[in-house]
Amino acid sequence: MMAQIINNILLLKNIRKLMFRKMKCEWKVINVLSKLPRLEVLKLHADLGKKWEVPENVKFCHLICLKISNRNLKHWEVGADNFPKLERLFLNGCIELREIPNSFAEIPTLNLIQLEMCLHSAVMSAKQIEAEQHDYGNENMVVIEKYTIKLEDYPDEDEEWMMQSYSKDRL
Repeated sequence: MMAQIINNILLLKNIRKLMFRKMKCEWKVINVLSKLPRLEVLKLHADLGKKWEVPENVKFCHLICLKISNRNLKHWEVGADNFPKLERLFLNGCIELREIPNSFAEIPTLNLIQLEMCLHSAVMSAKQIEAEQHDYGNENMVVIEKYTIKLEDYPDEDEEWMMQSYSKDRL
């Protein structure tokens, strides 16, 4: 059924903004949305699985804003060429994502990474991307963090239990 919905969406060639809410499918379905020639804003508030791998041939050519709210996302494999015009990246409640792929440092248009209720290690990777962007001359790049999860504050606790408990309390 989800494949049929995506196929219908792909018929909307002029669509610029798209949001999925409370949807359950796989990340590879999201990759198909790269075929939308004018897509500028993509908001994903959905259960899409633990790993998002964006192949080299998948390019979100006009995407300038990407918002992901997915507490299950744990691994993200992406290259700078997959999002060549991205300006803003928002991650909300990605409580299992340990780092943002370093390839985001190579996107010259990137101006903002905002993390809310994400792991401290993900925030640190965003700050590393910010430093690299500044080294490349992009002084406009900033990282904003809100309600960072610091698992090191709970050294005696089981990490998986902490994640489950945190997600129930906060999300």
